[in-house]
Amino acid sequence: MNKAYSRINWENYPSDATPINKVNLNRLDSATDILDDRVITLDTTKATKTEVATLVSDVTFEELTGIITITKKNGSKVTIDTQMEKIAVNFDYDPTTEQIMLTLIDGTKQYIDLSALITQYEFLDTDTVAFTIGTDGKVSAVVKEGSIEEKHLEPNYLAKIKVEAAKAETSRADAAASATKAESYAVGGTGSREGEDSDNAKYYYQQAKDVSEGLKGGLQPHGTCAFADLPALADVNAGWMFNISDEFTTTDDFKEGSGNVIPAGANIYKTSDGKWDVLAGTPVTGVKGAKEAAYRRGNVSLSAADVGAVAGEGDASATTVIFSAAAERANITTGEKLSALFSKIAKWLSDLKPVAFSGSYDDLSNKPTIPANTWRPVQDNLASSSTTDSLSANQGRLLANGSARDNTKMPVTGGTFTGPIGFARAVGFANSTWNPVGDDCYIGDFNAAGCVAFKSMSSQLTGIALVGAGSNMYGRLLVQNDGGDMYLATNGAFYVSNGNNSARAPIYASAFTQSSSRRVKKNIEDMTDEEAKKLLHVEVKSYDYINPDMPDGCFGCIAEDMAKIIPSCVNGDVDCADDDAAAIQGIGIDYSKLVPHLIKMVQIQQAQIDAQQEQINNLASQIL
Repeated sequence: MNKAYSRINWENYPSDATPINKVNLNRLDSATDILDDRVITLDTTKATKTEVATLVSDVTFEELTGIITITKKNGSKVTIDTQMEKIAVNFDYDPTTEQIMLTLIDGTKQYIDLSALITQYEFLDTDTVAFTIGTDGKVSAVVKEGSIEEKHLEPNYLAKIKVEAAKAETSRADAAASATKAESYAVGGTGSREGEDSDNAKYYYQQAKDVSEGLKGGLQPHGTCAFADLPALADVNAGWMFNISDEFTTTDDFKEGSGNVIPAGANIYKTSDGKWDVLAGTPVTGVKGAKEAAYRRGNVSLSAADVGAVAGEGDASATTVIFSAAAERANITTGEKLSALFSKIAKWLSDLKPVAFSGSYDDLSNKPTIPANTWRPVQDNLASSSTTDSLSANQGRLLANGSARDNTKMPVTGGTFTGPIGFARAVGFANSTWNPVGDDCYIGDFNAAGCVAFKSMSSQLTGIALVGAGSNMYGRLLVQNDGGDMYLATNGAFYVSNGNNSARAPIYASAFTQSSSRRVKKNIEDMTDEEAKKLLHVEVKSYDYINPDMPDGCFGCIAEDMAKIIPSCVNGDVDCADDDAAAIQGIGIDYSKLVPHLIKMVQIQQAQIDAQQEQINNLASQIL
């Protein structure tokens, strides 16, 4: 008997060399057809009714329970509980016992006895019948010449033969129905049951293939390094990704070619065709002050002029103020802007009569009548403490033109003023000028659009300090003077809130980079499987925030629950008092710290998938 089917030798993974396509499926279909012909031949050449009675007359499958019921011709039934309500993660075949051993996801095992499904036949010659097997593999039965005697014939034997033929036709129809059902569960598309196109072996295979290929093609982070320390292309595998800490220029090893300047913080990876490639969108676009017209990249130093800073104290002698005389005379008050102060002063000066500048008695109008014997001594200085003497016109002239003032009085124009000043209106700073504030800082206009500029007088960091009512410094925004990085320094946590400070607001950026160099770490060890599998105990919840300013319909984890499983990713004191609102606001989960657990779990599951795929291939080769 010739073989009805030749092995395809399926690959260990989804492959174009052994696809599930029309050609391979037709080969299976053709082999099934040949086997079906052989079964029909065996059925038509059965020896006795007792033997025929052991054949299968019907096969039913209960989708809800996964039980297969096999009904034989003699009415006996064999049931096989496939337990399809459980998911099988592995299987093995015992050729000795002829059993398939299924390993379920809960670790239990199920055994299927193949001998209950297959009946073996042995054709032996009798005194009257001889059996032969042709070159096509078909079994033929012939009556031995001269062996049929009268005793071998029964009355009405022709009628009995017709009855048996009808039964054979019924068996053929049942077999066709079983073949249709088998095809439905294999590839679908028969129209014999609802949902078969998404509930068949081919569909589940494609799902497994998609997951396998998705895991196989992922990028593998390999840390941060300087461009000069980047390993050679020949020493890394495709998919390895590196974060470059400094600005660099591409070489011929890059897909985009050489000569392109890439900012610091970019991520690059090795492609499948052996080139470096830069991941798009990793570096920040740039930084600029409100008074600057264009963004700058790299280590940017923002000066006071860049951000349009306005001095709050100190030397404002170089400040340009635009004002006009007030309509009415009014006294100056603390807290007013320079323009308001000078507007009032200009009104007072414009209303002064000529005598105020000449000091001549002849310039007086409405001169009073001076009674006799009332003349008082005249003091020509400003040092006298007399309460009865008069001040000379000369001293009045000096007071009018400002030459008698010292640096404790506000000058009309020029000079230096010390002490606090209240600004009620805007103060103008000339472009590219710096005005001292205190003893270590300048304020000015650095042509940064819309920004006040600050600059340090020394080599220290330049920045803005936020000071509380108790003169305690709570935070600083700092930049290095020579084009260095920008820092946000705070004594506590850093929050981003909405306009009324009642809820958290989102933060947008191209990338958030954590310090991860091997050179800043110690006690480096591989994560254990037990640590990674803690993720399996994490419960994901849906929830709404109590605060009406926070969004509803959120998904995530509960910090108090997470602290019991993976406490390293929880910030804040989860055991604080229920009425400690400030401490409760500081409790949160750093989801980025769960990424190492996720990476380790993917590696564990991929190893399991590879091992199971190898077992499946070995079992398939044994069965075929």
